[in-house]
Amino acid sequence: MSEVVKRQAMSAAIYCRISRDPSGAELGVRRQEKDCRAVAEREGWDVIEILVDDDRSAYSGKPRPAYQRLCELLKEEAVDVLVAWHPDRLTRQPRELEDLIDLLESTNTRVRTVQTGEYDLGTPRVGWRPGSSVLWPATSPNISPLASDASMRSSPNRVV
Repeated sequence: MSEVVKRQAMSAAIYCRISRDPSGAELGVRRQEKDCRAVAEREGWDVIEILVDDDRSAYSGKPRPAYQRLCELLKEEAVDVLVAWHPDRLTRQPRELEDLIDLLESTNTRVRTVQTGEYDLGTPRVGWRPGSSVLWPATSPNISPLASDASMRSSPNRVV
């Protein structure tokens, strides 16, 4: 007699951000959310929260309430997977990227982006350099963590 074990769905948080939306129509973040939801649905993840920073630059250093909430969820270990449209939607500040990587590693949270795939922070193929806000995925073996910015820009697997 075989026993069927039901696997619990992984919990996911979706983070969407667009720097400029002077009209407040939220068209960009809605498109991001739709794409992120499709990834979560395809993977069978239970989306527990959608976090949106509309008309909020990640570069300016101004507070981003949804990003701050995302960090709280990560610290609480409330999610298994962070889904974003592209890595540059998460952060543009090197120090903030370092903090995010530390948080993701300490909570063993997976990262999936619509545009660039899955990030496995435990592999040498994922990397960043101090002074850079570039993060590249494990699914891009053609990009070395030691690659120069110029070579990354010219790579077909680049993350900008």
